[in-house]
Amino acid sequence: MTKQRIGFLGNNISENLELQEELHYLNQKGLPLAIASLKGETAINNRDLNGFHGRVTTLSSTSLVSLLFTAMMAPVVFKARFFTSLVKAMFMPTTNWGAKFQLFGSLFPAMQLAWKWKSMNLTHVHAEDAEAAGTVALHISELLGTGYSFTQESTNQQQEPVAMEWKMQAARFVVCRSTFHEVFCRSFTDMEYDMNRTQVVYPGVDLSEFAPESEELQHLLNESDKPTILAVSDLVEEEGLLNLILACGILKERGVDFQCIIAGEGRMETTLMWHIAQQKLQDDILLTAQPVDAMELPYLMQSATVLVAPTVALQEGCTLPLPPQLIQAAACGVPCVSTNLASIPEVVQHGFNGKLVGAFDVRKLADTLEGMFEDRESLVEMGQSARQWAEENFDKDQAFDRMKDLFKFVLETPGTAAPEFHFQGVTPRKTAPVTRPKRRTALSLVATN
Repeated sequence: MTKQRIGFLGNNISENLELQEELHYLNQKGLPLAIASLKGETAINNRDLNGFHGRVTTLSSTSLVSLLFTAMMAPVVFKARFFTSLVKAMFMPTTNWGAKFQLFGSLFPAMQLAWKWKSMNLTHVHAEDAEAAGTVALHISELLGTGYSFTQESTNQQQEPVAMEWKMQAARFVVCRSTFHEVFCRSFTDMEYDMNRTQVVYPGVDLSEFAPESEELQHLLNESDKPTILAVSDLVEEEGLLNLILACGILKERGVDFQCIIAGEGRMETTLMWHIAQQKLQDDILLTAQPVDAMELPYLMQSATVLVAPTVALQEGCTLPLPPQLIQAAACGVPCVSTNLASIPEVVQHGFNGKLVGAFDVRKLADTLEGMFEDRESLVEMGQSARQWAEENFDKDQAFDRMKDLFKFVLETPGTAAPEFHFQGVTPRKTAPVTRPKRRTALSLVATN
């Protein structure tokens, strides 16, 4: 009999280097995977994935004729499970007609992939997210009678993910990228929902690649050096970079000596350049307007006095993902300043390894930066604490091991039972209690002391 496998469905695996690394790790650990992607290249040109047998199945390459043929044959191939899936897709409650159309439409690519995977003896299907991949994977699990799970990291829309209640009830486990996202997911369940069905697995970094230049962080003590403010992000509204520029303007008015590097590219380049000129900060702020070289990023982090991620939420119903630059900077022993939104306080522990300010509070951001520059010894302490925090909670190998343990459990324990263990996240320290996300409202603000 064919060895049992886990089906893994991504959105665009060929462009997701982090996901490729995870799949490579799981493959190295001997987990039997069948991999598919909703779009992207059919072959992944990444040397780390040469160990995979065959090519990644890509649904975007499927022709309309093939989809129609699959739909015609589905009652024969999947028998009663096809009709069960069809009825659920048609009558499962959704928030609007757009969500209903997406739920029903995703059944067609699901039938196509389920037919291909039917002969592979799948015991479980996991999706990269709760959105498109999560919906298609849900249908596949219904068609094949397998277990189901998905990863929940962010929801950048006002509406909840399609059929979220159905997904939560069907899932053997849900991988939540933070405690905040775990609370968000559990808001779609009842009080009797098994705690072990939500598992916190933080995104990790390579702690050998992202590391302090020296354990003592002596460069932070040198008051003769001009403090360097670093921001690494796409130049888009959600990153709040305009607030950083305005805060730099306040620092200059106060006579604070500093330099600021904003590394990244995006649609707001012209707007940000205009504001830099308006604030007369051309000699103080360098806007690279170029993509950040991954090989150079650790060195860029190490050169910073503080990393600033002034993230803002532009709409209700938006659960922000953990900004990776915060985790990378922490691993390099760089104190961080960010906003008190969503899961960010789980990385930036206020007063311990960095500082939190309110979103859009430009003056508080300027005050915070000025205070940190004036107390270099506290900067060193926060930098050392940041590295310690990264080692304890954001080690890439630890994250991959947690995924391996979850998949190993479902391989060894067929059925619908939740894991017998629970991976917990961290609780923000030195902050006011988190405002828990309400049903269909995933935005949460945490007030700092």
